Amino acid sequence: MRKKKKTPKHVLNQAARLFAFMDERPERPQVKRVNTILELLVAIRNEKRFDEKAELIDRVQKAFGRYRWARVIFWGAPGNDQTNIRSHVFITPAKRHPEDDTWEYGAIHILLVIAEYYPDYLSKIERCDVCSRWMLARKSDHRFCSGKCRQYDYDNDPARKEQHRANMRRLYRVERERAEWGAKNARRK
Repeated sequence: MRKKKKTPKHVLNQAARLFAFMDERPERPQVKRVNTILELLVAIRNEKRFDEKAELIDRVQKAFGRYRWARVIFWGAPGNDQTNIRSHVFITPAKRHPEDDTWEYGAIHILLVIAEYYPDYLSKIERCDVCSRWMLARKSDHRFCSGKCRQYDYDNDPARKEQHRANMRRLYRVERERAEWGAKNARRK
C-alpha cells in the first residue's frame, strides 16, 4: 500500500498568507491580476466542454505572458556526504521590481508550484460560499473559510429558520399552558 503524499506545510502556509494578503488589499492592481488568474484556473478546472476549456487556457496563458522568469541553479551538499551533491533550481523574477510587483511574482510562483507539484491542491482552491474569500479547502466538502461564515450560513438557512420558528411557537404554547395551569391550581388553594 502506497503512502499518501502529503503537501508540505510551507506550501499550505504560503497559500494561506497569499489569500490573507489578497483579502486585506483587494483594491491593488497586483491583487486584481492574481485574482483574475485564480478565477481562470478555477474556471478551467470546473469547465467540462473542450472548446470552452481551450478558450480559458488561452486566456490564462495570455495572463501569464506578463511575467518573465529566470532560473538560478545552486549547488549544495545535503549533509556530510560529499558524494551526494545535488543542484537546486530556483525560479526568480527576471529583473528587479517594486515591492508590490515582487509580491505579485511571489504569488504567481506559489500558484505555479501548487499547479506543478501539487495539482490535487489546485483543485481545492475555492471561494467561501458566504464571503467569497479564497481559501484552500482541506477536504472536498469544505464550503466556508471560517467558523464565522459557517455559522452565518447555518443561521440564515430558510429551512432552519422555519424549523426554529416552529420550535419557538411550540415552546411559547407549552409555557402559556403551564402558566394557565399554574394560575388555575393557585386559585383552587
